[in-house]
Amino acid sequence: MSVTYVNACNDALLKIGDTPLDSGDVTSDRYLWLTQLYTGAVKQVLIDYAWGCQMGRVLLTQDVTPPVFGYLYRYALPYDCVRVLGVYPSGALHSIEGDYLLTDIDDTDYEPGLGVLYLKSLIAPASPPAWVTATLYTAGDFVLESSKIYLCLVSHTSGTFSTDLAALKWEETTYRKLDKVQPLLLEAITCKLAYMLAHKRTQSMGFRRELLQEYQWILARAKQTDAMMGAVDGEDGSTEWVDAGRS
Repeated sequence: MSVTYVNACNDALLKIGDTPLDSGDVTSDRYLWLTQLYTGAVKQVLIDYAWGCQMGRVLLTQDVTPPVFGYLYRYALPYDCVRVLGVYPSGALHSIEGDYLLTDIDDTDYEPGLGVLYLKSLIAPASPPAWVTATLYTAGDFVLESSKIYLCLVSHTSGTFSTDLAALKWEETTYRKLDKVQPLLLEAITCKLAYMLAHKRTQSMGFRRELLQEYQWILARAKQTDAMMGAVDGEDGSTEWVDAGRS
């Protein structure tokens, strides 16, 4: 596990007046319990607000198997997609079902194709794509190699995996490094985790209410920050993200 992941758990524990984890806790029930709560906290934080620092955009690939009924085509969503914020072309009727986007839009009818603005996860997917050679990887990508999940630390074109691993371009992990994310997002994760922990560790409704208010205040600050930086709200169907430039 990443040290920064443990730090996030410890910060949450300290918020509720509990003792932090130590090196002897990594195999304990307490550690496994915190791991589960952390995963839920991260997912909830990413659902509660469209964090500008976690937005990505990608053109989708049409699946060879069409939907059984209702729509003509389906497209696999990015493996790190938490939720879809917008679809291009604007106004395209669609439905998100599981790991797919269903629609009547044929990507060959539009230039450059069918695309989505989406929110990226901070947690490795259960089945990331397999690592392949001669491929451009970007820092933050996850791959599967020899039944292990690796996080890309440095953007590079892959050569031999063992060589790239030795050059510290990859790290075995389940979580994205938290020291690489926006401070407000990390603060929100810590506060949400503390709120979830408080439900288990304290009976004080007042204290839990204070944590919830602090969390909502962090989200409000994040929205203000994104607005000052010109980040897109990401309302489904909006074309602002397209007009701002495609990648």
